[in-house]
Amino acid sequence: MSDPSPRISLLRRARRLLGKGRRAITGGARRRPAAPTPKPRAYPFAQPRLPRRQLDEDWPTPPEAEGEPFSWWVAPRSAPKVRFDIELFERLNEEYASKPLVPKPRDYDVSSRTSDARTRLARVASFMDLERTTTLEIGCGPGEEVWLLRHKFGCRAYGIDVQPWPRWPVYRGDGVHLLIADASAVPFEDSSFDRIVSFTVWEHIEHPFRALSEAYRILRPGGEMWLNANLHRGPSASHQYRDINFPWPHLLFDESIAREFFRRRGREEGFYWVNRLTYDTYRRYFDLLGFEVVHLGFTERELDQDFYERFEAVLGRYPISDLTRDFFTTILRKPDGPGV
Repeated sequence: MSDPSPRISLLRRARRLLGKGRRAITGGARRRPAAPTPKPRAYPFAQPRLPRRQLDEDWPTPPEAEGEPFSWWVAPRSAPKVRFDIELFERLNEEYASKPLVPKPRDYDVSSRTSDARTRLARVASFMDLERTTTLEIGCGPGEEVWLLRHKFGCRAYGIDVQPWPRWPVYRGDGVHLLIADASAVPFEDSSFDRIVSFTVWEHIEHPFRALSEAYRILRPGGEMWLNANLHRGPSASHQYRDINFPWPHLLFDESIAREFFRRRGREEGFYWVNRLTYDTYRRYFDLLGFEVVHLGFTERELDQDFYERFEAVLGRYPISDLTRDFFTTILRKPDGPGV
């Protein structure tokens, strides 16, 4: 009997050569059998919970009405649409001239600003300790609060704003630092501050979540932030209540109408730009970043029921609670402990 090993080696060589030829044709990859197409899963109809009754074919016929229109459904006649134009804007402003939304707007002279700063900081100090802390004000404006933080509470006081103010050179020095900076990218190291304060500024920040993230970053573990902000759906969020007497003009009228209103008075203005956040959105941001909400309060106005009913077609899109909340104030705490 002959030795079979030469035959086996020749057979293996032939198979290898055949395999190379196939890989050359298929681009070097072995062909694999295509995966079977999965059959769609069958979802049986829900079975009736009770035995099906046998019904005969004698179904009753609904009564007919004479003169009935040939239509599946007749739409009710809607109320006439309100034209939110400049004429309506002017009429409402005149109507509310005797009962303006903000009867006595704040003044902006140095004495008034200083008095307001004292009131604000006294309230903050009644909720959290400011004495000899390193404190930052975001959106410090002219700088009265920053100066008082240093000279009343002994703080290492810092303030940032997106533009310089004329009184900065007067207030700077002796522990008072005033800088040009964007709240969304502050020039401070991590965990730099014991306290952060901000008064009616956050609604004007273009990237509020990013700014809150920066505030969290530069707060020390256990540090606290006082945040007071205007809410977009509140009655006065247009910020033009010195000239516009009625509530929610920014929810009812287009920006172009506001600009026409001021153009007629020789001014190039409109509604102030705000970022349209509700408190619910703020709260989601706080939770996402890891802030603890230590205190929360709202400045609310009683709903003008007559005005609301006149324009419910628009105002009814929003929750009543949003329409009556003008401002919120909260204290946020950065947790301390491992991993912070």
